[in-house]
Amino acid sequence: MSSFLQDYHLPGVIIAYIIGYQIAIYFLYLYYKSKDENLALNKILLAYGLVYGLGFTGVLIRTINSYYFTDSVSSDFFTILSHILIATAAITFQLILSSESFNEIISTNITKIVLIFTIIVSILLVFIKVVIIIAPLLLIAIGVGAIYMLIFHYRLIKRSTGDIKKRLIIITIGNILMITAIIIGSQETVIYLPQDIQEPFLIMLIPVLVIGLGIIFLGVYEFPAFLEFDWKENLIKLYIISQKEYKELYSFDFREEIEEKSIDQTNIEKVFSKGIIGIEDIISTITKTKDKKIRKIKQGELLIILEHGDKPDYFITYVLLINKEMNSINYFLKNVKSKFQNLYKNILINLEFIKGNEKEIFSSFDIKLKKLLM
Repeated sequence: MSSFLQDYHLPGVIIAYIIGYQIAIYFLYLYYKSKDENLALNKILLAYGLVYGLGFTGVLIRTINSYYFTDSVSSDFFTILSHILIATAAITFQLILSSESFNEIISTNITKIVLIFTIIVSILLVFIKVVIIIAPLLLIAIGVGAIYMLIFHYRLIKRSTGDIKKRLIIITIGNILMITAIIIGSQETVIYLPQDIQEPFLIMLIPVLVIGLGIIFLGVYEFPAFLEFDWKENLIKLYIISQKEYKELYSFDFREEIEEKSIDQTNIEKVFSKGIIGIEDIISTITKTKDKKIRKIKQGELLIILEHGDKPDYFITYVLLINKEMNSINYFLKNVKSKFQNLYKNILINLEFIKGNEKEIFSSFDIKLKKLLM
């Protein structure tokens, strides 16, 4: 490579790779942050983190190889190593998406077919040395991978809602810019351009690559946990109660907030009609139980799940009435507890001073709760 590229192209590429690694690390951090909650769809974050980490390592090796290794033995070795890493990134991504959890987004059979194809092409690229064969293989592999990813992202965005949907659209736009810059700027593509415009062309692609990665980073930043698609439809009502005061501090009816909910109204009436069950009975059931760590109460065809407050507000209990239990709903209730405790920490340990004003004071939690539903 010329000194012109080394002075202007290489620094820009290094900046792009640094952003790429930050994105990979952040995706992996988000995944492991909520790993213990067993959120099946959250493996998307793991897939993204690994594909960015392994992919950019492969591209970085290709860049270093083109600038610093001139002998054929070293160059061939690092070329093969870069192919292996990039192929591993694609295979790992598809392998994670081949689990049954993602079948409702894209058929696992399709994913497995693409996975097998990727493995076969990857093996051929490692062993075939004829350039005239490598180029078409790469184009075919890129084409199949791009079509698969576009279908997957389209269906994923279509099924998603709220903040996650907006962020996925942002990430997709960034990915299109990033992948376009990487593919067009690859050695296999650039060699077909007139020699006198190859270097300026590579320089012009750097802003596209950096902007694409910057857009992805904006989408990734504070990306929420990936919850099951229909978890909101099973929410009915939330109560936050004080066991000491034997009193409701806050309540929220999800039937009024979430549109087009498919809730069996007959079951709801059975629970809340004629004061038979009501909030007083829910509180009574919780406060009178000897097991203060009770997590679940079955009431007819409905389910009540509970989270108990952390010290010093241990005697605050978070009660969620739902249609069916889901890992995503359990995760949501833990987030409700965390947000409520952080927002009203000082008030919760001094409830005796706000008697009669609980609902007015805690009504502001509606804003926080609605954000958790986005």
